[in-house]
Parts: sequence; C-alpha cells; structure tokens
Amino acid sequence: MHHVTLSSVIRPMGFMPREITSLVNCEVVDAHVGEAAFLWVRRQAAAEAAHYKLHHLAKVDARVSAHLAGLRVAGVAGCAAARAALGEGSAGALFVVTWLGAVHGDTKALRNALQLGLSSPTFGNEVAAGVGWLDASYALPLLRRFADSSEPGLRYLGLDGEVVHEIVDATHLRLATQDDSPAVRARAICGIGESGRRELAPVARSALGDADAACRFWAAWTCALLGDASAAPAALDIALDFPAYLEPGLQVAMRCGEIQWARDAVRSLAAQPATRRTAIRAAGALGDPATLPWLLAFLDEPLHARVAGEAIASITGADLAYLDLDRDSPDDDEPLDADADLPYPDASALNDWWRDVKPRYVSGHRYLGGGPAALTTALTVLRSGYQRQRAGAAIEFAAQSPGTWLFPVRARVDRQNRRLAA
Repeated sequence: MHHVTLSSVIRPMGFMPREITSLVNCEVVDAHVGEAAFLWVRRQAAAEAAHYKLHHLAKVDARVSAHLAGLRVAGVAGCAAARAALGEGSAGALFVVTWLGAVHGDTKALRNALQLGLSSPTFGNEVAAGVGWLDASYALPLLRRFADSSEPGLRYLGLDGEVVHEIVDATHLRLATQDDSPAVRARAICGIGESGRRELAPVARSALGDADAACRFWAAWTCALLGDASAAPAALDIALDFPAYLEPGLQVAMRCGEIQWARDAVRSLAAQPATRRTAIRAAGALGDPATLPWLLAFLDEPLHARVAGEAIASITGADLAYLDLDRDSPDDDEPLDADADLPYPDASALNDWWRDVKPRYVSGHRYLGGGPAALTTALTVLRSGYQRQRAGAAIEFAAQSPGTWLFPVRARVDRQNRRLAA
C-alpha cells in the first residue's frame, strides 16, 4: 500500500538551489548599472582631481569593481540592462557596456558600444576606458582584432589598449606612426614616450614636422620626455595654442627642458595677465624655490591664490590643509572648476611657515614635494601625493629612469599598487 506523506503533497517554502541561481532581480541589476555608470564618471574626475590621493582613488575603484562584479554575475540580464542604459546617453553606461560585453563575449553589446563610441568624440574615451579596465586575458583578443581593422577608430582603440596594458611592441609603434589616421599616428607617437623606447626617439623627432597639431605636440612631448631638452620649447608653444595639451605640455616642458630656458619661460608667461595662471603652474612644475616670494605674493589675490598655494605645495611638499595653512575662502572667490577643490591658502600663516622652512631650500635647485627632484622623491610623491602632484612625479621618474614606462597615475589602483611594490 502506498503511503501518502504530508511532504509529498505540500511543497516546502522557498526554492531549490538550482532554481535560485537562475533568478534575476531586475531592480538590483538596474541599480548596478546606474551605480557603476555614475561611479565611473566620478572616477574619471577623481583621477584628475587636485584633492584625491591614491588611497582615495582606491575606494572609488572598489565601488566600481563591486558593481561590475554584480553585473557580471547577472550574465545576459546584466548585459541587457547595460545596453538599455545606453539610450540615456550616459558616458558611464558606455564604459559599462564595453567592459561587460568584452567579459561576456557579447558581440551585440560590443557592437552597440563601438558604434556609439566611434560616432561621437564625446564618448570615444569611455570605450577606450572600458577596454583599458579589462584584465589582460579579456583585452588581448579584442586588441588583436582592433589592430588589424580597416576602421581607423578601431585601430586607435587597439593601439591605445596595447599601450594602456603595456604590451605594445616597438614594431607596432613604428608602423602606427605612419598610419593614414592622424589620431592613430598621434597615439603611436605618444606611446613611444609612454613606453620609454628611446630607440624610437628618431621616429618621434621626424614627426615634429607632421601636418597634424596633435602629432606635432606628442612628438615634442615624447622627445622631451626621452631626454631631448631642445624639444621642450616646441611642446610648450603648441600647448599654449591648444588648451587640451596645456597640462601635459607644461609638465614635460618645465621638468624636462633646459633649466635656464624654463626659468625664462616662467618669466615670459608671468609678464602677461592672460597667461599668469599658467606661469604659476609652470613655477610649481619647475620646482625652483627662488620663485617662492613671487608665488607668496599671489596669496592675497582670490583669482590666483588657490593655484599659487598648489604650486608652493608642489615645490615644498606642504599639505596646506593638514598643516592648518588654509582658511575659508573669501566671498569674492570664484575659482576655475579645475581649482575648486584646492584649499584656499592662509597668506599670513603660509608666509610665517615659509620663513621657518626657507633655510632647507637652495635657490637654483629643483625640488619636488619637499625633496630634491630625484627618483626617490618622485617615488614618494607617487605613493602619497595628490593626483596632480603624482602626474608631475610620473614625468620626473620617467625622465630620470631611461627605458621605463611612464607611471600610470590614472590607471586601476590595483595595477598602480603592483608597480609601486615592484
């Protein structure tokens, strides 16, 4: 006789494990997409921010990675939600779709990302960033396909990804400097400098006469970084004409140019009101404490006080907020967006502080973060400085260590930490 038990007619509450794994909470997946996209945009800004250090960037990276991991677990549903977010025109969503499409091998997602990224200069960087964020095992197959493409935009992405992942070889760089696309040529020329390939310096030098301004700029930037101080004036001149190149041009010119020329360039920039802010930043990059009295004089000018304080900090290593050398900004303070997160210096306190520490510094010498502009000091700043200071320290380190890759201060923090531990 067959006995009917209670358990045979009443199903237990809940789900079997195999059923649970197939469920997707759409609200959670959508939240992952939105948060990952939002945090990525925030992360891009943080990588350039005057008030972020490496450990601050690490916290943002951890949150981005956590949401990407959630989307990865969601599988097909994650890809679908990310593609749907593209319709909102979010740059962050484009980064997410690119990364997720590559991880899952979702050709539809990748196609959507590439079509949007390559059709709009506004979004192209996010596609490149998505490829750059990938682990090498996922990136390599894509980069090989991109490198052989007939589409210039894809060739650019392939080359950029190879440089970001530090796997590009000299042959590819050399060939890419002859590409029909100016964007590809410029990326290759810049890549020569980033990878520290001094044997390709003549290739970069020949590009100083390129018809494209970006190619000429990166040629001058690369030549200066690789040890040709005579290229520094060209890098600065082009940067002054094209604001997009001002920051990298200023940093490489002041740190790699002949020092007397650099001093004269600061004086020339300071003589014109329109380039005075540029002169202040140039003085910070140059690092000569002889400029301190001049910089201190700007602390009573709301227009220039913040950037002058940053220049002083770049030379001396003083953390204005930590040392209580800052104050509330005045009512008429209207900083540029790039300076808004800088502390507003307390002119009286900073002048008193400088009188106390001045004997430690020798005019005519170059300083970085309070120490001589040398490899050990650059490494210290790379570990503990603010992002804009770290970008300058990366130039110093590369210029003084031939054959090394330019330190990637905007890269994923786990990669930066591996470089710092090496």
